[in-house]
Amino acid sequence: MVVPGWTDDEESLTALGRFMAELKSVKALDVLPYHTLGVHKYQAMNIKYPLEGVEALEQKDAEHARSVILQAFRENRQKNASQGESRWLGTGVRGKSLSNGRHQRTVLFDL
Repeated sequence: MVVPGWTDDEESLTALGRFMAELKSVKALDVLPYHTLGVHKYQAMNIKYPLEGVEALEQKDAEHARSVILQAFRENRQKNASQGESRWLGTGVRGKSLSNGRHQRTVLFDL
């Protein structure tokens, strides 16, 4: 989930990509843009919404976040491969983006 002002800065996105590159089981990346569809539920229950005032993330910003995460992922995987850790990398990192109009999934490997 990418939340404007909380998890959308370059440093956080890069750190996420580097972390993901260390995980052997990662096969895909879904970047979910923050939305405000649940705000009315909090209002109906008289509960303060924790992200009050945070605007929904635009699609172009979600796409940018995805590209930053993937770049850091690829760089870290390539670095690990050059250091002899290619036993689980296969032939390298490949990506294919799929979209259903609401969010995008990037398949990181062809298994």
